[in-house]
Amino acid sequence: MGSGNDLEFDRIIDRMVEDIVARRAGTSIDRHAESPKCCTTGVRGVREVSSLEDLAASLRLCRTAFLLVYSTYCPMCHAFAPVYERVSEEFNGRALFLATNADYAPEIAYELGIMGTPTTVVFVDGRPVDAVVGYVPYRQF
Repeated sequence: MGSGNDLEFDRIIDRMVEDIVARRAGTSIDRHAESPKCCTTGVRGVREVSSLEDLAASLRLCRTAFLLVYSTYCPMCHAFAPVYERVSEEFNGRALFLATNADYAPEIAYELGIMGTPTTVVFVDGRPVDAVVGYVPYRQF
């Protein structure tokens, strides 16, 4: 893809994020206002978080973030890990990709109300806005 296509893709993603946030907040969107840039921190790949404090600090790094909650002995988690890694590489700089092991950081799963793994939680502006439970093939992620 050329840089023009990348800019258009970024605009589309920004609008989708704005629409989700506005719907959740019950407000309207000012399309002419400057929207904050996402992930200018240079974080690459999947970043492991091990506590609620670590998660909160990580969520401040980027406007849009995904958190994969997995567990050690979960076969679907192991099958989904390469898909999540591939998506994180493809969308590097557009969103932050985080992961946490629910066996070692159960407080994160508890705070987010996660009852099964793998679960991918979508955050916008530090707030969870959506979640996908279970394995998702690459083409549908």
